[in-house]
This record gives sequence, structure tokens and C-alpha cells, in this order.
Amino acid sequence: MQATFTDAALHVGYLGNDMALAGSLTLDKDLAAKALQTSADALGMPLDAVARGVRRISTTKIAGAVRALTVELAHEAIIREWARLRAWLDAIPNLFLVGRNGMHRYNNQDHSMLTAKAAVDNIVSGRTDKANLWDINVDDDYLEEK
Repeated sequence: MQATFTDAALHVGYLGNDMALAGSLTLDKDLAAKALQTSADALGMPLDAVARGVRRISTTKIAGAVRALTVELAHEAIIREWARLRAWLDAIPNLFLVGRNGMHRYNNQDHSMLTAKAAVDNIVSGRTDKANLWDINVDDDYLEEK
């Protein structure tokens, strides 16, 4: 019998066994402890420590999965709406975006410095068109090697 997240959550008290789940499923605290004890014996750890560890690891993995899915969905939305987003950002007269934090195909520090310099040049010269900022380091030969 292998311990599950539910066993650990029941053991540490995050779940109770006083109500049926989904109308008919009941949790058995003794069976949960038995499943966890197998892992505790194999690891040479106390039962409570194993239960807390299983819960902690599971929670971290679940949070990571939610975060990855959220980032993926946001990335897809940005790509789908890129032209609209860029036009909206460009319409803000005193906003000059610099850098490409998170787009790791680029040398971010170098890109940030180049876009900052171009933004300053635009401001000093009164240039409101920001196309030159968007065009920095977009050529394929600038992309970093893997």
C-alpha cells in the first residue's frame, strides 16, 4: 500500500473523516496511517514527519503545476494579442519600454542597455515613434546559443 497526498492530509488534520466525500466515500484514518507508516519505516523517519513531508512536497508540486499552466496561458494570450498590446503600449506618450525580462533567447542585460539608450535618444530628440525600441536585437544572429 502506497501513501497518497490524501493520506497525509488526513493524518495531519487537513482533512477529516467525519463526513462522506462525494456523498459516499469515507476516509479511514487508520488506513492512512498504515500507508504512511510503510514509507516512514522505509525512510527511517517518524510517521508525522513523513505525513508533513508528503503534504509539503505535494503542495509544492501542485503550486508549480498551477503556476506553469498560468504562465503558459498568459504567454499564449500575449502572443495572440501581441499587435493590440504593442499598439496600446505605444499609445502611451511617456512610456518607453526597455529590456526583455523573461525572454531568455536574448542576452537580457545587453538588450536592456541598448533599449534604454535608444529610449533616452528618443526622449531627447522628441521622437514619439517607438518602432526602433521594438526592433532592437530581433535578428536571428543575435539569438544566444543553447
